Amino acid sequence: MVVTPPETHRMITSEVLERDLPVFCEKPLAANLSDGVTLLNLARTRRSLVMVGQGRRWLPHIIALRDGVRSGLIGNLGYATCQFRIPFRFDGWRNKMSEVLIEDLAIHHFDSLRFILGRNGRQVSARSYRPDWSWFAGNSCASVDLLFEGNLPVHYFGSWVARGPRSSWDGELILVGSEGALMLREDETVWHYRGEDLEPEPLPLPRLGLTGMAYGLDQFTRAVRGEAPAEPDIEDNIFSLALTSAAVASARTGRPVDVDAHLRVARWNPLMRHEKNRC
Repeated sequence: MVVTPPETHRMITSEVLERDLPVFCEKPLAANLSDGVTLLNLARTRRSLVMVGQGRRWLPHIIALRDGVRSGLIGNLGYATCQFRIPFRFDGWRNKMSEVLIEDLAIHHFDSLRFILGRNGRQVSARSYRPDWSWFAGNSCASVDLLFEGNLPVHYFGSWVARGPRSSWDGELILVGSEGALMLREDETVWHYRGEDLEPEPLPLPRLGLTGMAYGLDQFTRAVRGEAPAEPDIEDNIFSLALTSAAVASARTGRPVDVDAHLRVARWNPLMRHEKNRC
């Protein structure tokens, strides 16, 4: 289990994979996309099980949103928005990250969006900045426009140094479709708007025996035993890391970033995907 700062993930995970051991790695998989692809290729070569700790996937309200989209509850998706507004103070290495909002936080929301929408990102345009009252050394706010498969636009805003109203930890997420909308405003509460109705109804949440990290650790244990797939595995999670990396690249250059091209620059090869073994 790799739960160290991100810049150490490549070294530690590589050494574990060389010993043919299954790995549970906390998010992000690696400090940058190139290191992530290096780990992916090593896992493919060793035919090893690697699961990434994207804990927001393992919460009832996130699963309810995914199931609502998948079932067609709100019809054909047209757009989505996600806003995160919570002031938070860390000690240690996070305070020194140059893109702390995008790299340490937004990857949670990007991965949740991929999970809920069932789509990968295609293009990213981002702007990050540091308000003058920020206690972080790096950029603690970011505005990101993401284009997902099927030309689905998603606007994301995040702030670690927010003032005024605060969002939930999973963000104020709104998914809008031809037959209505789903909204997450407070953690563990999902609202369903039918058609153009202004009064929503609460969406029933699935009952899970375990949630959050406990669910993830149980899933990893079952994957090691060959009883269930790793969720998410390294093959899937590379696309969440790619969104984060593309957002950082766009914020630095001021230009949109094509996600597939960004992956290819990092030497990602989709043809190398193997039939994953159980460990």
